[in-house]
Parts: sequence; C-alpha cells; structure tokens
Amino acid sequence: MPKFSVTIPHALTKDEAVERLGHFSEKVQAHYKDTIKDFQQSWDGDVSKFSFRTFGMNINGQIHIDSPEVKLDGELPFAAMMLTKLLA
Repeated sequence: MPKFSVTIPHALTKDEAVERLGHFSEKVQAHYKDTIKDFQQSWDGDVSKFSFRTFGMNINGQIHIDSPEVKLDGELPFAAMMLTKLLA
C-alpha cells in the first residue's frame, strides 16, 4: 500500500496537544458521519493508532504527538491513490 506522511507544526506543549487530540475520533466521526464507518482509535502514551472505512476502502495510520509538531503517518489503498490522480 502507498504510504503518506504529514507533519503539522504547533505552538502547544506536548500535553496540550495530546489533550486536544484526545477526542479526535469523536470529531472525525461527527464531521464525516455519512462517509466514515468502523472508526477505531487507540492510544499508547503520545501515539494514537487509528483505522476506518470510507468509500469501501480501509485507511489506517498513526498520529505521533511531539512538541513542536504532530506527525501523521498512514497507508492508503492503491485505489485511493488512483482516485487522487484522476481527480487532480
């Protein structure tokens, strides 16, 4: 599967960033309730692993919280990569 990685800088302390992302799954599910199914999230310290289904595809990854950045890494199905190329 193709991988993706995004680094997002922030000005919060590590604890503040962890607290803000603590309810990540609830916010995502509420905002994308019509397109995301089977959302799962687990925490191990400052790392959150997540997975969900959207448009029939499984997406999974992890969020690593640090200061001064948050790093989002994951895997996308090949079909999702092809869709992004077709729509670009």
